[in-house]
Order: sequence, then structure tokens, then C-alpha cells
Amino acid sequence: MIYTVTLNPAFDLHYYLDSFSPFEDNFANYIETEAGGKGINVSRVLNNLGIENKAYFLSGKENETRFLNLLDGYGINYDYISVNGKIRENVSLHSLNADDTRICVNGFRATDEAVDALLKKLKSVIVQDDVLIFSGRLPVNVSKLKIINNMSDFRNAGVKLYIDCASFELADFEALKPYFVKPNQNEANALFRTDDALSSAEKLFELGIENSCITLGGQGAVYACSHNIFTVSVKKIKAVSTVGAGDAFTAGFAAAVEKGYPPEKRIRFAVACGSASALEKGTNPPLLTEVLKLSSDINIIKKTSDSEC
Repeated sequence: MIYTVTLNPAFDLHYYLDSFSPFEDNFANYIETEAGGKGINVSRVLNNLGIENKAYFLSGKENETRFLNLLDGYGINYDYISVNGKIRENVSLHSLNADDTRICVNGFRATDEAVDALLKKLKSVIVQDDVLIFSGRLPVNVSKLKIINNMSDFRNAGVKLYIDCASFELADFEALKPYFVKPNQNEANALFRTDDALSSAEKLFELGIENSCITLGGQGAVYACSHNIFTVSVKKIKAVSTVGAGDAFTAGFAAAVEKGYPPEKRIRFAVACGSASALEKGTNPPLLTEVLKLSSDINIIKKTSDSEC
């Protein structure tokens, strides 16, 4: 079973315009509202891929009814803890003449007590060999040490930890040794003070992380697994929205592991999920038909030794 955790859920508001001009009036043709947050996005993709999962998240009491209604519409299985305040909003502007622009509005203030209550719920059901996907930045007033200690509890109980959290530093990854990490190029640059993605992936593996990926947006990804290094390049596509593409990558990788795919097929499927996600509006999950179609256009260069993943 796969579980996702989202401490910072969000309403994703997508404004679609013919054109965008800064410092002028801009008019949207239509607006789409989605329930999101990185872990929620992962759960939506897993649902689309036919992989059983359950989402755990913190929720703001003031506007949670609408959020829950959207999740119900997606068919997501979930549990949550309510706190005072509103779920935050992310506003994305999509136009034909400019790159996407994103505006993020702060929401409720999470507390250590709320996080403890949420993770206590999860600890009551998760068992050895289950998967826990922890995604998204930590709330500013929540103790990172408390989060790391809880994640260590899960890992020590035999749970496979997937971590996609820009709030974690290199020492945190070294302490946790999760099963999977996925910093993007900018995050990897900050961790290692280098823009060499291949070197960064290798160094993450050397810390004891079994599956170390660096995502490169439209350029593909690098994946280190044991003594195997995979450099992945993708065919250029006309992206509709890149919001949530990294979450689709994570979901695709987790789905591939659940299906028992070997390493090269795992990374191919994950990259295809991220690319297919960019073909959809907003944070809508990728279609499996598009994932399979794009898989054939992915080029993988493998550097290996005698050891296997």
C-alpha cells in the first residue's frame, strides 16, 4: 500500500489567457480550480495509474468543505486533521505568449501538535514494506527535527520512504537514508554547489539512498541505483502546464516499483509520467495512454558495473 503525506495542501487556481502583459489589465478566458499540494498531486496520478493509495494531509477548517468535495470527485481515499485557518491558494497564469507565472498565497499555520496527530493516524495503519511518500516544503513553524524523527520511525519499521522535500538539507538525507529522493536541478545545485546532475545523483546514492534521481524538467533526468547510472533524455513536447510534473514523476516511479519493473523501466516510466503530465491542463494527472506513447521516445544511456540494483 502507498500512503502520501501533505502538510501544505493548496487550492490550485489556473487562469487561462490568450496573452499576458505585465503592468497591464489581463483577462482570463476561464478559470479552473483544483485541490492540490504535492502529496495530493501524487495520489491523483497514482489513482489514474490504477495504484491503490491513501492521502493524509492537514486541512484548514475555513474552506476545507470545498477541498474535500474536490477530492471526493477525484475518487481519492484520504484522512486528515483540521486546523484553524484556510487552505492556501496557488494562482497560475497560463498564456500563449509567455511562460507560466505562479503566485502563492499563504494559508493556515500548521502546528507540531497537528502534525503529530496526523502522523499518529498514519502510524496506526502503515506496516512493513508499505510505501510512504512525503512531499512538499515543511510549514515554517513546524519542527524539522520532529519530522525527521517521525520519518526515521517509519523507516525503522520497514516502510519505504520516498522524500521530495526542498526543506531537507544534505545532512537530513544522510540521516534518513530514504528509499527514494527526487531533487530537481536547482535543489541539487543547492545541495552540492554544482550543476553536474550526474555527480549529484551519484553522491546521493553514496549517502545510502537506494534510488537517487535528479529531475531536469524538459531535459529528462539522471538516476543512480547501486552502481548503475541512467542518463535520460526526452523528446521535446509542447507543454500545456508544467505544474505538478515533478509529482507525476514521483508517482510514476512509485507505480513502477509496485509493478516490479527493473531499474531502467522504472526511470523510463517515471520520466514518461512527468512528460505526459505537462500535456494536461493545470495539475490534471497524465493519461496512461500518453505515458505509454511517450515512453517509446525516451532515450536512456546506462553506465553500469557488475553490481545490479
